[in-house]
Amino acid sequence: MDPGLLRRPWRLLVTRWPWLCLAYLLAHLLGGLITWITISTVILFPLWARGWARVERRLVQCAGREALQEPAPHGGGVSWREIALALVTASLTPIGMLGAGALAVWVASTLLSPVSGAQRFTLAQVAASVGQPVAVALGLLSAPLVLWGLCAAAVANAWLSARLLSPRVEELEAQVQALAAAAVRTQDELLLERRLLQQQLHDGAQLQISVAGVRLGVLEYDLESAVGDQDRPQVLATLAQVRESLDGAVDAIRDAAQGLSPPLLRERGLGPALRALVRDLPLPVTVRAELPRAGEALEADLYFIAAEAVTNTVKHARATRATIDLRADERQVTLTITDDGAGGAKPTGAGLLGIGTRAARWGGSVALHSPTGAAPPDTGTQITVRIPWKEAP
Repeated sequence: MDPGLLRRPWRLLVTRWPWLCLAYLLAHLLGGLITWITISTVILFPLWARGWARVERRLVQCAGREALQEPAPHGGGVSWREIALALVTASLTPIGMLGAGALAVWVASTLLSPVSGAQRFTLAQVAASVGQPVAVALGLLSAPLVLWGLCAAAVANAWLSARLLSPRVEELEAQVQALAAAAVRTQDELLLERRLLQQQLHDGAQLQISVAGVRLGVLEYDLESAVGDQDRPQVLATLAQVRESLDGAVDAIRDAAQGLSPPLLRERGLGPALRALVRDLPLPVTVRAELPRAGEALEADLYFIAAEAVTNTVKHARATRATIDLRADERQVTLTITDDGAGGAKPTGAGLLGIGTRAARWGGSVALHSPTGAAPPDTGTQITVRIPWKEAP
């Protein structure tokens, strides 16, 4: 709901919001009555409080709010905020009942009784004394104010529910960190599975095809003496085609196995692997890597940190060039990725959170410098990752 509608009561008459807000308030009256029924029971009240909180997270949409986010799992029990919502709903129910009664009296007095002639209410008698047209006109003129009151009450109630049920900033940050860590774990598991598959291809299919090639060579040697001179060229040509097919299969399996994980990272280290990574990118990337072999796990994390940073540069930075600088001393490894793009990188982005998770596994840190709208030469983005490390003697 547009908040501006509350400042223009007459416009509320031609929107759906007053009726949605009325339905929302009636639902709260019903929820409050059920709360009063269950509040004296030890078992039913917590179950109802949790169920009512789930309903309320979606019900606030009737008052113009977005649906509230579900909380992070907390062991399956009811939270104190869900209990508080149920108690607040119950405490507001008497006020809501009084308001509903007043609304019914107002409708009967100003709209129904003057038209039907019935005078069961004191207000109806007063309305009749001033005349039916005046009473009806008074009811119609006050309708926007009443509808505004319904909407204001619903908006206030939804605001209170949001304050009670919305996850706190700390909870949201913890959820984001957990998701980033889960993404990194998934990537690591995929890398491990790829390495296992690569090993199986190398030790299994590729080895068997190589053995078949050796046996084919023996068969060629035997056939040279067993086949007559007239048929020998045709047989040898067929065998040559079979050998060519086997060689092609071996090459295809080798290429597939190498594509499952960066072979240069394992065979030659980070420097060559990073240069191969940026070779075909649509912008020039300079790689300066001065790092001895640092262990497969650390090298893999540094590789994926650089890959994630460069991917963000290509996708979002609108940069014309970038630099990857990798250095190490006796205390730490420093990986710096710099570009000359537009800046404005958000530290809460999924890519940077993944980088932070990988660095944190080694007790490292991530520093981000990415001003928006800065004047040269302070433009672009710089990500600096520092990981404690002791060079092997």
